[in-house]
This record gives sequence, C-alpha cells and structure tokens, in this order.
Amino acid sequence: MRSVSPSSIVLILFFVSSTSCATITPASITQPTSDPAVINSSPTSEAQLTSKATSSPSLEWKTYTNSKYGFSINFPAYLEINLGENDNSLYIGEQIYVWISDINPLECRGDCPLVENTEPASVAGLEATKVTGYIGAVGGMIPQRYLQYILKHDNRYYSFTLSALRRDANHECCSVIWPLKENDIALFEQLLRTLSFNN
Repeated sequence: MRSVSPSSIVLILFFVSSTSCATITPASITQPTSDPAVINSSPTSEAQLTSKATSSPSLEWKTYTNSKYGFSINFPAYLEINLGENDNSLYIGEQIYVWISDINPLECRGDCPLVENTEPASVAGLEATKVTGYIGAVGGMIPQRYLQYILKHDNRYYSFTLSALRRDANHECCSVIWPLKENDIALFEQLLRTLSFNN
C-alpha cells in the first residue's frame, strides 16, 4: 500500500479549504422549511420598556413601546433596541429591522432587494404580506436571504425584516447567498406574535 507524505496531506487540506466556499452556490441553498403564513397577536398593555415573561419560561423578555406610531412588541432581553437616526426605524438585535413609512416597501426605488415570493399573511390581526427574497452584492452588501412581513395600519406601512446575517457582519469569503437559520426564523415569528397596536 502506498503511503502519503505529510506535505501531500497539507496540500490536500489547503486545496479543500480554499475551494470549500466555491462549492456552495446560490442554487444549492434551499429555502427554510419553517414558514407559517399566519402570525397571531397577543395584546400587551405596557406603556414603556419593561421586563415581561412570555411562553418561554427560561427566557426573559422585554416590551418595546413606540408611542408615536402606537405599537408594542416583545423581544428577548438579551437583544438590544437600537433606534435609527429618524424615529421611524429601529433594530431589534442585529438582524431584525423595523421600518415605518408612508410608502409601501414593495414599491422600492433605487437598489432594491430581490423579491422571490409574496403571499398573504396575518400579523397582529391585520392583513399582511409575507415576502421572501435575497439581497445582492450591491454597494458592498453581503448577499443574503431575508424574510419580511409588511402590514398597513392607520395609512402607514410597518415593515419587519429578518436578515440572514448581523448588520455588522463582514464576510469576504464567497459570492454566495447566505441562508436564513431556522432558529432565527422561529424567534422572529415568535416576536411578531406579540405585536399589538394601541388604537
């Protein structure tokens, strides 16, 4: 039997590690299998950011209330709320982006994410649109999948978007579309079930 020299093993490992990213292509990444189209609401009466327990007894939750736009939403206490420069946007943690606008997010202008599928849904007892698609490598963005729910309340559009990667992610390895993780989707949809409007 022929033996393999240590230098050959190093070369083989180098080749495998340098090509492992190239073997993953956007076509080979499948859509997440967990995508319930109905998100139920559970009203909350908190008037400010407070600690609150939910269906996960081991996980402490808090409630964010936006008095200007009249909504409340619960989130795990380990995540932080980061308000945008304008008071109509915020991040819940580093992957969930909330945006309130008079313009339908699906009527995008400029460099827009690719929409692959839209379907009717229900969020907080209101008709909503569930959107799946991906962001391309435009303007230095990292290609990644996203899941978005858009609903209209009091003539405003409320958009809740889960991105596959954290907003501070820096991946220079591959030109692939990073997939969403099942546990991120589950947490995102659990969070949306707590959304409620005050009026």
